[in-house]
Amino acid sequence: MEARHLQAIVKLGFCLLGLLVCHPIVATAQDAPATGSEVEQAVSESARQFVTAFNQADAKAIAALWTEDGEYIDEAGTRTVGRAAIEKQYADFFANNQGAKIEIAINAIQQVSPDSAIEDGHSQLTIASPAAVASGRYMAIHVKQNGQWLMASVRDSPSRPSSSANLSLQDLAWLVGDWTALGDGSEVELDYDWMGNGSFIRGETKITDEKGPIAGGSQIIGKDPVTGHLVSWFFNADGSHGYGEWSKQGAHWMIRTQGVTAEGLPTSSINILYDADDNVHSWQSINRTVGGEPLPRTKEIVIERKSDSKTNKETK
Repeated sequence: MEARHLQAIVKLGFCLLGLLVCHPIVATAQDAPATGSEVEQAVSESARQFVTAFNQADAKAIAALWTEDGEYIDEAGTRTVGRAAIEKQYADFFANNQGAKIEIAINAIQQVSPDSAIEDGHSQLTIASPAAVASGRYMAIHVKQNGQWLMASVRDSPSRPSSSANLSLQDLAWLVGDWTALGDGSEVELDYDWMGNGSFIRGETKITDEKGPIAGGSQIIGKDPVTGHLVSWFFNADGSHGYGEWSKQGAHWMIRTQGVTAEGLPTSSINILYDADDNVHSWQSINRTVGGEPLPRTKEIVIERKSDSKTNKETK
């Protein structure tokens, strides 16, 4: 991949809509501001450790993330108090739900005092047997004790079955049109239109920096006839490519991607697309990895519909 292309990706922090696969060079000092303050880094690390421990069914490691007298309130409103009780609750859950996995997407981290912060986010739980997926929201209050940030209180909002299988390609009809996003000296243009007699949406991306155009990539979005879920495939000019699964939680679209760089390194991320209105959206990529190594989350980027964009391109 040419240096200009890499520099543009670094400046914009892009894996936009799953179109640009992150390259290892993205993990540079230029990306560091995306990690936010030390408090945000500490809370994000706690969330990462929770996901790792949960997916390894390690109840003890999960409980260690709470304060000694911390509380957990589940989606039914049941309150569990104390690290030992929380460990037992998770141990019982894992005993009855072998193979359960969780994913977390943090929406916001707000420091409310020098020693406290609030984390707000979405979670998606996958149960292996019987197969089921549930999503919901959570709020966690973190406090700093003896130099360590721990969870003092976590509350889950009622989970609901994932509606991913009920989504249709028409739910993404708003995407059809021309969009633009600006970064530090770089601009990304996205052009989406219907294809395959309305069975797919195709997107083309162009990147331009101060020296002129840079090769971009292509994306195709459709519905998997086997699973019924919305999925996407993306292909970049440098040879990198990947696959994404789309789900929706309120006004947030979540795109779980897996791919490979042109050098053959595996990549993964969760891309969050916020549907502000018909003409303005925001995008951010979290939980990013390249070659199994974690990368910092990107900055939130505003995507705007061009004023002359054709918002009602006809389905063929």
